[in-house]
Amino acid sequence: SFVIFGMIPIVIYFLINKNPRNKFTKILLSIIISLFLLGTLQSYYTKEAWYKSGIKLTVFGCVTSILAFNISRFIMKHIK
Repeated sequence: SFVIFGMIPIVIYFLINKNPRNKFTKILLSIIISLFLLGTLQSYYTKEAWYKSGIKLTVFGCVTSILAFNISRFIMKHIK
């Protein structure tokens, strides 16, 4: 499921590539939407409320991506 939902932003990137206006915002929104959709699908198996599961996975995905970005930036700053 992560591979399938991970393909959503990649496909949107290639579709938007022709029109570079607001490309980052559109890709960011597609990532947030795909994380939320994956969370709602997950709620089917966890028996949690669909909106709670969607919000939880979206927040978790956004926080971990921000942490990964900052860790890599810190490492690259100290390697040079």
